[in-house]
Amino acid sequence: MDRIIQFFKSINYQHLLTNKFLVVGTIFVVWMTFFDEYNWMDLVNYRAECNQLEKEKSFYQNEIAELNERTENILTNDRQLEKF
Repeated sequence: MDRIIQFFKSINYQHLLTNKFLVVGTIFVVWMTFFDEYNWMDLVNYRAECNQLEKEKSFYQNEIAELNERTENILTNDRQLEKF
């Protein structure tokens, strides 16, 4: 724990703040993560929503296939047809 504290105390923060590449890179990452029209947070939400919709699509396709099979069975089987 002491080594970690010593490490952070030994960092020259003024030198980091005057490094233009680090400052511009940090601003770029913050901008792309939160403020851009196609920011990272929205993309994660869209991907989660897309995955949920794909699951629902698969579920409904299976339900449709099952209902088509039941309908086919009812229409071709005379006993089943008499029930309805």
